Amino acid sequence: MNLLREFRGDTHVAVCVAAGLDGVRMTVPTERWIGWVPRSYSATRGWSPEALDAAYARLERDGWMAGDDLTADGRARFWSPAPGRTPRRCFQK
Repeated sequence: MNLLREFRGDTHVAVCVAAGLDGVRMTVPTERWIGWVPRSYSATRGWSPEALDAAYARLERDGWMAGDDLTADGRARFWSPAPGRTPRRCFQK
């Protein structure tokens, strides 16, 4: 079971990378999607305040975020590419 869970997690990361997100820009939409306080989760992942500032700025520039919130497009782009594809990729024969 652990192997399957780890494989799914790795696939989720691969799909996010294919969508153009790096590590820090994966954590920001994750915490905002869930509804956590901005920078509360991502700061526990070891990202510096400067790295988080840069991630927020780039996500805003790319249309994923407006200030500390995901845009409608950002929500669709974050949810659709990763969770929507990950299960299919994990269980393809």
